[in-house]
Amino acid sequence: MDFRTISETKIASRILHRCVKVVNNIRSENGGKSLCVFKIGITSDAWQRRESYLKQNFKSFVILHKVCQAELLGMCEMLEAALIAEFHDNVRCCRNKQGGGESMRKKDFSPRFKPPYYVYCVAAKDIVLDALAAARRDPCEVLQKIARVKLSSADVPLYKIFRENGLTMGIDISFAKAGKMERYPYLKPRHLLEVLSERYFHKVLGVPVHLAEQSLEIFWRKYRTLHPEHEIFQQYFPLPQLIPYYLHGDGGRGYKKEAVEILSMLPALGAGTNQSPVKLDRKRNHSDADQQGINLSGSSGATRFLFTVLSSLVFKKDLGLFDDLLELWGQQLQALLSDGFWAQGSLWRIVILGFTGDSPFVKKVSKMNRSFNNVRKTHASKNPQKGCCWLCHAGYEWEDVSYPFEHLGLVTPLWIQTSGLNNPLPWSDDGGRLLRYMLLDPAESAAAFFRADFFHVYHAGVGKDFAASALIYAMKQCFGLGSIRKDLAALNDELRNFLRRNKLHLHCGYLTEDLLGYSGTRDFPEGHWSKNMDTAILMKFVVDLLQNPDFHTKVACDEILVEILQTGIAMGNAVRIFFKGDYFMPSEDCQAVIRNGHAFLCGYAALVSMCHAASLCLFKLRPKIHYLNHIFLRVLQEWETAGIAVNPCAEATFMSEDFVGKTARISRRVDCKAIALKTLQRYIMWMQTALDKDLLLHLLG
Repeated sequence: MDFRTISETKIASRILHRCVKVVNNIRSENGGKSLCVFKIGITSDAWQRRESYLKQNFKSFVILHKVCQAELLGMCEMLEAALIAEFHDNVRCCRNKQGGGESMRKKDFSPRFKPPYYVYCVAAKDIVLDALAAARRDPCEVLQKIARVKLSSADVPLYKIFRENGLTMGIDISFAKAGKMERYPYLKPRHLLEVLSERYFHKVLGVPVHLAEQSLEIFWRKYRTLHPEHEIFQQYFPLPQLIPYYLHGDGGRGYKKEAVEILSMLPALGAGTNQSPVKLDRKRNHSDADQQGINLSGSSGATRFLFTVLSSLVFKKDLGLFDDLLELWGQQLQALLSDGFWAQGSLWRIVILGFTGDSPFVKKVSKMNRSFNNVRKTHASKNPQKGCCWLCHAGYEWEDVSYPFEHLGLVTPLWIQTSGLNNPLPWSDDGGRLLRYMLLDPAESAAAFFRADFFHVYHAGVGKDFAASALIYAMKQCFGLGSIRKDLAALNDELRNFLRRNKLHLHCGYLTEDLLGYSGTRDFPEGHWSKNMDTAILMKFVVDLLQNPDFHTKVACDEILVEILQTGIAMGNAVRIFFKGDYFMPSEDCQAVIRNGHAFLCGYAALVSMCHAASLCLFKLRPKIHYLNHIFLRVLQEWETAGIAVNPCAEATFMSEDFVGKTARISRRVDCKAIALKTLQRYIMWMQTALDKDLLLHLLG
């Protein structure tokens, strides 16, 4: 059962606001607000009612509110009526014909059923159901065809109807032999980009079409200063028609919670960020051709391009399938560079700069034998340690040679000597099926093609550990109410005020011992909130809490609190520069990032030492803090080489994770026997919707 409730003791206005928001989310998840068919109701037996609706082809049953007291039935009835009134549209999408509040009481107005009572929303994303309703009033021929489709097997005929009526952009799904399968579906990158270039070429480029050649020439001139020996500069391709891309791969939650692997590509350049938007339309002046935003704005469906998906249900039975798909992907990408694709009357080419993703997926793609898994579990080990980092030999231990990954900094750690060309390759073969088709920089290790991802390293790693430890320590010192429960309640009061004051929304709602990973003083806290972007908000809250004038004296007298505050401020400064910057950070920004990044690393190391000396289990050292060190070290090395550096957020997977989540959601709604094909079909429809919406916003803007 899908519960999306808040406490029944909350004030009525907050409950109503929350339920309206949840209903809108349900509509977005089930075909969009214009297509989702849904009903709102009240029941005392949610499980029986859920089964009844599922038999009627409704796809999603969500509990909006639950009360356990009989005297609150009236409030539930009023909530149901208010929600129906809010979404009433003459039975087009909201299928409630009556105003709500019926059938729950006897003639004497006493409750007909015992509590608990549930207010629910049930949604049908089936476009066929919507077409059946619309076809009665609309003579549209396409609607009539859709209305005749059998609900039991709608996917194939629906896609055929859409394709025949020009609603799939003319994108063909290709097939190739992979593993034991003779015909595995995928989207041919060249064909996909050529089709998209007809109307959405700016999305393919990542820069305005009228400034494309000028902007790309500037890009490659700057890139050459950073990587003068890169193999791309040994080719004879015209740089103004060469478009830089990244590859991304990750696993999402598919059918029956089985993993589904998702492979995609994305332009290196884009519309910037919400903090620093960059125009991709004709309003950009020629004088702004050197403005090259990172690709973190807009819809992920319009800025990331899918290659294929692979369900673990299939992969488990055919172990060679994943590698064969990587081989096929590499061949297709190599052809995009050597043969190019035609758009706007010119031949354009795609070159891949690197692969981004979380560490487990990178390990799977590259067949690495050094990763986060290779960390000793005790303070010492009798066996040789092969190392925990693919970018250097950190974590390696054998006899008298040791490179501790726990040593942090930009100058002094011994492992820095083993980075770059001194890095022993972290694989025993050739780095996987994909790498052999990529162009590399001979001046650095081939392992550098696989980038350290700032999103997974910080927002899903170091930031969680830092925020959890900082909040546990700070609430005990600042409030000191005698128990973790009381301190946590006071901390949540401060958090609510902070969120209201700054107009921020925390997905996890409030903090609990479980979310902070706190089980006692003998275990290290670690953040367990599911939305990694909550890390950014909680890091801001840590700084805000310790800068509160009410706690000034306590903070000033505690060296650990002072270090937490200074370290949190330093990281906040670096992140702000990332999100306000272009693809290439200028010298001034580089210096600020290096200064603040070094302060954070040294501050984290100092906190580890201080807490260890005080016998406190706080600020855990894990390989991700080492990977974060590599991110800041790379900025330093590039700045020393050319006076500029690539923005780490340009290679981060903030939006790519959203793309993976939405693609995985699509895969959960199709027949498990044909996940790849039907997911690709639905992806094409989603992509067209995202691109059309983006185009409309450009026209209105």
